[in-house]
This record gives sequence, C-alpha cells and structure tokens, in this order.
Amino acid sequence: HPETLQAMSNLAATLGDLGRYNEALTLQQEVLDKRRRILGEDHPHTLRAMNNLATTLSDLGRHDEALTLQQEVLEKCRRILSEDHPDTMTVINNLAAILGDLGRHNEALALQQKVLEKRLRILGEDHPDTLHAMNNSACTLGDLGRHNEALTLKQKVLEKRRCILGENHPHTLIAMNNLATTLGNLERHDEALTLQQKALEKRRRILGEDHPDTLTAMSNLAATLSKLGRHNEALTLKQEVLEKRRRILGENHPDTLTAMGNLAYTLNDLDRHNEALILQQEVLEKSRRILGENHPDTLMALGNLAYTLNNLIGTTKRRR
Repeated sequence: HPETLQAMSNLAATLGDLGRYNEALTLQQEVLDKRRRILGEDHPHTLRAMNNLATTLSDLGRHDEALTLQQEVLEKCRRILSEDHPDTMTVINNLAAILGDLGRHNEALALQQKVLEKRLRILGEDHPDTLHAMNNSACTLGDLGRHNEALTLKQKVLEKRRCILGENHPHTLIAMNNLATTLGNLERHDEALTLQQKALEKRRRILGEDHPDTLTAMSNLAATLSKLGRHNEALTLKQEVLEKRRRILGENHPDTLTAMGNLAYTLNDLDRHNEALILQQEVLEKSRRILGENHPDTLMALGNLAYTLNNLIGTTKRRR
C-alpha cells in the first residue's frame, strides 16, 4: 500500500539521521523494489526512492554505486520533468555532492554553477534555493583551494540571509559558520573565532545546548581554538561535544565517532598520546564495523592512528 511504503521511507530517513545506515539501506532497497514493481521505473515516487537510496549509499561511503544511481535519476528527471524543473535541480545538486565525495571537485563545481545560473534566472537572487546553490558552489570552490572566490560568495550569502531571514535564523547561522570556515582556510583565525563565538552563543540561546547545530558550532569553535594554539580551551569544548553526542546519539553514531577523533587530535596537540591512542583505536574498530573497511572515515581513522603511533615512537626515542 502507498501509505505503508511512505511509512517505510520515513522510518529509513529516521534511521539515517540516527547513523543506522545499513538498516536504512535495507528499508530503502525494499521501498525502491516495490515502487518499481507497482508504479514503474519512471514514476516520480520511484525516482524519489532511487534518490533516497543513493544518499544512503553515499553515507556508507559507497560513492560509486551512489553515483551510478544518481546519474540514472538525473537522466530520467531531465527526460520526464525537463531540465529546469525544481526536482531536476535538486538531483543535480545531489549528484554534485557525490562527485565531491569522490574528489571530482571540478565536475561538481560545473554542475553547481549550472544550477546556480538557472536558479538566478528562474527564481531570482534572493530566493532561498538560489542562496543554497550559491553556498554549494562556494563550498566546492573551497575544496578546490579557491578560497578568495569562496569568501566572496559566502559573504554575499550571509549578507542576504541576514537581510531576508534575520540575524537569528538557523540558515543565517549556518552561513556564519560557513564563512568562518573560509576565513580559517585563509589563516584569518581571529576573524573566524569571532564569527564562531557569535554563532555558538546564538545557537545555544535559540536552539538549546543539546541541538545538533549547537554541537557542530562548538566543534567548529574548538577547531579554531586549536589552530590558535589554545589547546586546553579546545579540549574542554571537545570533551563536552563528545559527552553530549554519546548521550544523545549513542556510542556508535558517526557523529560520535567524529567527536572522538576530534578529541584525539587535541590530546595529541597536548602530548597526551596514550589517551589519544585509546580513542583512535576505538574509532577505527567501530568505523570498520559500522561503515566498512573502505569508507573514507575508516581510512581517515587508520591514518590518524598511524600518526599517533608515530608520535609515541618519537616520544619514546626522545626519552631514551
């Protein structure tokens, strides 16, 4: 029944939000199979199910499979809905995100700039979808090391969101955080810190201490404090983020594992390598079990563990 399939799709989305990607994948595969059989390959609900499945495959690091599926969705959307249809634009954005995950940033940028051009022409400069497309292009420019171009776009997005949505809107706060990231990439850490402190204060007040966006703001602020050499302050924030993510999301959620990895970085900065090692070993074991051997986060965890082991070997040599 259509309502049963929608309920399954909704449950899969919630499982994804909880980091339970394999369970989400199983449900989404079942939804897609049934929609193909009942509605046909080209029905909008089938295309939406394909898009959802591609997103979860990407979350699991299976980017090549996600890419193949998303390319198929895009071809069908272009044929059935037209090149300028909003759903087609969304699929192009999703495809660009997967290309970015694969490190194919120039291809991702070309798609994102195409979406931005269409949204500027059809929706106008101040439409939320246009600003979202502008932000996506800016983030990919950053991935390509074109930080000054990214800065110009991100400043524009923030200025417009402040004017249209207000200083305290969640999308405005996201724009502040994104701009701070680029300022950090340009070694303008003091400016980044000021923005991040402001964003964190607002998120705490508006969203609450335990909201995911508040915890992201705390994590970003901690990273900037580390770059400024203020490692003890960074440590305090990162410990708080990890404690909250463990309590709210559970030990095995990908965001919890990220928080553990971030805390280990700072422990290394403070020459507390043995403590860092214990955390990183746990992150690697859980990443292998939950995400798989070849997921980018698992490979990063392996590299981080190797870095800490090298630090420990260096410390041992110096003591001798």
